[in-house]
Amino acid sequence: MNQLYRIILIACILTLTFSGFSQGLLINELMSANRDVVYDEDGETPDWIEILNSGSTSVNLSDYYLSDSKNNLLMWQLPDYQLEPGKPFLVYASGKDRLQVPLQWNTIVDLGHTWKYLVPTAEPAATWKTYSFAETGWQSGASGIGYGDGDDKTVIASGKISVFMRKKFTITELSKIGSLWLHMDYDDGFVAYLNGTEICRSGMGIAGSKVVWNQSAADHEANIYRGIEPEGFDISAFIGLLNSSENILAVQVHNTGTGSSDLSAIPILTVGYSGLVAINAPLSKYIEMPTLYPHTNFKLSSEGETISITHKNGTVIDSVSYGIIPAGFSFGRNKNSIAQWGYFQEPTPGAINETAITTEVVKSEIQFSIGEMFLTAPRQLTFSGKADGEEIRYTLNSDDPDETSILYRGPIEINKNMVVRARAFRPGATPGKIVSQTYIFDAKPSLPVVAITTDSMNLWDNETGIYILGDSYEASDPHYGANYWEDWEKPAGIEMTGIDGNRIFSLNCGIKIFGAWSRMRPQKSLSVFFRKEYGDPALEGVQLFKSKPITSFKSVVLRNAGNDYDYVRYRDGMMTDLVKDMDSDIQAFEPVILYLNGKYWGHINLREKINENYLESNHGVDPEKVDILEGNAVVVEGGNENYLEIIDFINKNSLTSNANYEVVANQIDISNYIDYMLSMIYFDNRDWPGNNIKYWRPQAEGGKWRWLMYDTDFGFGLYNSGAYTLNTLQFALEPNGPSWPNPAWSTLLFRKLVENTGFRNTFINRFADMMNTTFVAENVIAVIDSIAQIVEPEIPRHYQRWSMPSPGWFTSNTQVMRTFATNRAQNVRAHITQQFTRAGIYDVFTAISPANAGSIKLNTIEIETENWTGKYFQNVPIKLSVKPAQGYKLKHWEVNGSVYNVQTLEISLTKSTTFKAVFEETISDGNSVVINEINYSSPENKDAGDWVELFNWGRVDLDISDWVFKDSENDHQFVIPENTVLASNAYLVLCRNIEGFDAVHPGISVATGDFDFGLSGSGDAVRLFDKKGILVDSVAFGNANPWPAEPDGGGKTLELRHHTFDNSVADNWKASVTDFGTPGRANSIYVGNETELFVKEEKQLLVYPNPFTDETTIRLENFAFETAAIEIFTIDGKLVAADKIYGNEYVWRGENRSGQKLQPGIYICRAKSGTIVATARIVLSR
Repeated sequence: MNQLYRIILIACILTLTFSGFSQGLLINELMSANRDVVYDEDGETPDWIEILNSGSTSVNLSDYYLSDSKNNLLMWQLPDYQLEPGKPFLVYASGKDRLQVPLQWNTIVDLGHTWKYLVPTAEPAATWKTYSFAETGWQSGASGIGYGDGDDKTVIASGKISVFMRKKFTITELSKIGSLWLHMDYDDGFVAYLNGTEICRSGMGIAGSKVVWNQSAADHEANIYRGIEPEGFDISAFIGLLNSSENILAVQVHNTGTGSSDLSAIPILTVGYSGLVAINAPLSKYIEMPTLYPHTNFKLSSEGETISITHKNGTVIDSVSYGIIPAGFSFGRNKNSIAQWGYFQEPTPGAINETAITTEVVKSEIQFSIGEMFLTAPRQLTFSGKADGEEIRYTLNSDDPDETSILYRGPIEINKNMVVRARAFRPGATPGKIVSQTYIFDAKPSLPVVAITTDSMNLWDNETGIYILGDSYEASDPHYGANYWEDWEKPAGIEMTGIDGNRIFSLNCGIKIFGAWSRMRPQKSLSVFFRKEYGDPALEGVQLFKSKPITSFKSVVLRNAGNDYDYVRYRDGMMTDLVKDMDSDIQAFEPVILYLNGKYWGHINLREKINENYLESNHGVDPEKVDILEGNAVVVEGGNENYLEIIDFINKNSLTSNANYEVVANQIDISNYIDYMLSMIYFDNRDWPGNNIKYWRPQAEGGKWRWLMYDTDFGFGLYNSGAYTLNTLQFALEPNGPSWPNPAWSTLLFRKLVENTGFRNTFINRFADMMNTTFVAENVIAVIDSIAQIVEPEIPRHYQRWSMPSPGWFTSNTQVMRTFATNRAQNVRAHITQQFTRAGIYDVFTAISPANAGSIKLNTIEIETENWTGKYFQNVPIKLSVKPAQGYKLKHWEVNGSVYNVQTLEISLTKSTTFKAVFEETISDGNSVVINEINYSSPENKDAGDWVELFNWGRVDLDISDWVFKDSENDHQFVIPENTVLASNAYLVLCRNIEGFDAVHPGISVATGDFDFGLSGSGDAVRLFDKKGILVDSVAFGNANPWPAEPDGGGKTLELRHHTFDNSVADNWKASVTDFGTPGRANSIYVGNETELFVKEEKQLLVYPNPFTDETTIRLENFAFETAAIEIFTIDGKLVAADKIYGNEYVWRGENRSGQKLQPGIYICRAKSGTIVATARIVLSR
């Protein structure tokens, strides 16, 4: 038996006190890695603890506390609940801190109950929703009420915009009501009232806003007729509205329009009693209500800890210590020997522990002798890693190994595509971890390879398989009710190799079917989840996507291309790649090959998964503190109150007013929204905006809504080779569109925003900017071709695997996209003119003189080429400014030959116009002082004392009076004397002992001192601050590798190799060649023009200006690369910004990834391209 588990089990037994048995309450079972055993009311799988009343009398749980800390035994009080003798009680250890208890659920109003209803032709009396309202003229009928879906017991005439309904009911035992729910099956929107007060709504605007009888609703499909549970609304906050006599439930249900094909109204009202109540009202068969259990304010550690239950008087009643519990197993008491603890492969939360128990866990993890995935010849596979007394069993068919699987006795020949899965077993013990390896004998892959392995029952079993129809599904597409529509997550293994066949990672994971109608396809999309329940809470240290430097993933998606399934299969990825450098939240994209249980499964697209973890990785926000919405403000995470308030505001106020517009602009990331909208319009995405729309905001002060781009594959002429002519701008502004794809609610925000002149002009100019750059036909075609060339080699095999059209189909559809790219911009310009400007389109020519003296910023783009041409719109003012190169400043502008002595131009075009920026040389300012040489340990025979040399590499003289020099101690400081000017290209030596320094270095006139502290011979820090206290430069040095050792008493100094090199990096310092150093002159190891060839071998970053206030340019010198990742860190190593660079320069404006200004200080920039890494230190001042 593994020693660790022996210790744990002995500790468990010793911590069980007999006083605990006598008190009755025991900790009976717990689970620290709940994979899918039990779900809470949020649909999540929290850790859990089971308490058992082993006594002979009932116990009130509120007298007791649970804790996982010996320092706080009264951490969490159990709820007020009477636990009967012999009964178990479940507690979720989720950290959610909810005091709730199991309820008795009774449905008071159900499908088929009789209602009074009215199909209005005018607004009914305001009192229609109150109990006393006279129902004269109202008809009677059983729910559901509506038309068109076949789910209506009472059918009304088609083409109706709304139906109003009233239901009187009585209710008993009000004092015992702990919860109240309304489930609504509706098509398309509704508002519900209880005794005259609104209790919930959907698709009808913000809560409390007026809804008139003929108002249109947002699109929503009914569920019950599709075999799906109706949407539930927790209305427990309104329990106080209930009367002990009769009550009235009133509901008004609205359609998207009179042309809609259906209308549905089925309300189901359910009461949860906290105790037994005699009532003849069973729970509706159409809904499921959670068995509510309390949630602790702590979670269980997956590594093990001690859990205790303590009486309110401080007496510990029971406690248990546990270690690592295998995923899917619980740890609990043996029913037949209550003092004995063990592991249950079949946990029993909330029930008596009656399943098989083992008291050992096999810790051994099997090792495979063959690590490669792709093989070219048969090999002999051997296993290792089992302990004494253990045996290895394995499978070759992807199934989980169990006690009946093949017993390993010797080498296994691997001679064909197969999956080998193995684990260690010991009689009477819980088996060890399953280890899986996929072996492939196919030709070298044309793309990276992902292999998914899971038990065949998880895929193909009629009852449990996620990949098949199952036994209960609709005959019509998309077969709602099929297994692949269930939200089932199954355990699996995932492996990945690069295009070279070398394994990148291999982990256990969970998989779910992903997507909407594409679930019907033979090759289905999969979500992949990394969770602690499977062994690893995240995939770490792997950069899955070339376009993003992210190396930590909690989930990813393997997408079957959605609507593009039968076409080029990269359409969505191409579009998001096209706009990745815009202000867009996109899913990174990587085409891969999929093997499922060892079988070739074709080409598929590896994508980031859009959820709260995506926001954490891409924006650095707290994933627990975000609002994520989809569709018409449907909550995915967090809440929708803020967004609904915005919609309510724009419904009530005109945004032609700049003050009103600013109210909205302060809550919406306008830059992101504009880029999102113009991208979708340019793409001609026709499965939007009433579908495939998600948006989010951080739950923080100033948090703004941003839009997430996904599922764009309807675009770029998917179903219409001439789609480049379509006016998608008008489509996105349609005020009365159909329920799909552009209903009125989905275009409302854009329609209101373009009322504002400033927003409209910004939108038009940004669109023009993009059509002159990103959306230029040659650029778009280059992106299309680059991805097509990657995917195309795999297409013949993929098409053959899935019996799809010939590979020529791929080629012809790629050409459709190229044709779209060629023609789209000119059509969009015409649409903008038609919709907004109704005036001319003019050429804008720019010129820079002299060449390379700077760049021109035109609206939102930066133009660096000497001559450039673009097209812009009349009556929409354009704005031009400049960014001079180092050593230059703007002399003047020339506009069609006329000189303008201004820094910024804002001009409305009346004709084609040439803008020439004329620069002249200048001398730039800035803190260009660097710590250049350090003498911290002089030899005894030449003791010059400690000294530090400063060098001003800039082109201006700097007054450094009152600057402060410090070592690592803040109270050690030397103030540089008044009237100290450090000239351009000059040196200043700060000395501890001027007399000693002069004795060793006579004739050096640039020395000053004395500072009254010494530098440590074992390593120290030297720091320089300006008179405002802002750090200018600092070096933390040592006296051993990687720092040179000779300066520690060996007669040498530390010399910086070049003033532009990052002096925080040890490799950029060398011991001086000259004895006792080179104070006041160029360093002896200085890398200058005389060693130009050596300089060219350096992989360096040049940063200018540095320090900076507004923006700085990071220039990559001597890099041979296509792309490089730029990362900005704080001095203590926290990543604050990250981006991709496709040229050799990157502009950083001192902002984090969310666009927030950072505090002044020192930051580290790191550039990575392949195996090349370079760093530079950047000083931000304000």
